[in-house]
Amino acid sequence: MIQLGILDDHELFRTGVIELLTSISSEYKFNFSSDQPEQLYLFLRHTPLDLLLLDINLDPYNGIEILEKLRKEGNSLPIVMLTMHDQCAYVKKFIEAGANGYVLKSVSPDDLTLAIQKVLKNGFYLDEKLTISLVNGIKSNAKANPIHQQNNKLTEIETETLILICEGYTAQEISEKIYKSPRTIEGYRQRLLDKTDSKNIAALVSWAFKNNLVN
Repeated sequence: MIQLGILDDHELFRTGVIELLTSISSEYKFNFSSDQPEQLYLFLRHTPLDLLLLDINLDPYNGIEILEKLRKEGNSLPIVMLTMHDQCAYVKKFIEAGANGYVLKSVSPDDLTLAIQKVLKNGFYLDEKLTISLVNGIKSNAKANPIHQQNNKLTEIETETLILICEGYTAQEISEKIYKSPRTIEGYRQRLLDKTDSKNIAALVSWAFKNNLVN
């Protein structure tokens, strides 16, 4: 079973998401549902979750504060942000803070399921509608700032691999796109993790934002 949780201030929305996902797959089980962050903190002290769906705006709470608190406490729980905000500035802010995914509430049930699967498998996912503009930001910034790229000691192929990772592609999918073996791609991924001192893919993408490889 995949143990899920949701923190959102709209009970009807929470109920809808729970009913939707549990009807799609019998593997999904919601062990936590609330609109109160304090209840989440208390719950996580005693019970682990595989993934948390977190609303950005929980009146009067702020999703970024909840996310930052969990990360500062050393909690590496995979967290997918749920929001109606599609501005890139919001995405950058939450990824930098340690979110593993960013999904618009307007997505289809299949896309929400995909987001959960991608985060559980690869550690990171971005809503498809947001990915194009963010990746274009990486590409344009990399071309406009070759010195910045050199300072971070990323080769051209490593930068290209990083872009594809940010797009959510697996090692197998990346290998097919740039005509390298999956083992070679795994080597690039490991070098990227080592060079950026990132523990996982989510941290690697966060590094790209923090170092202005994403506009």
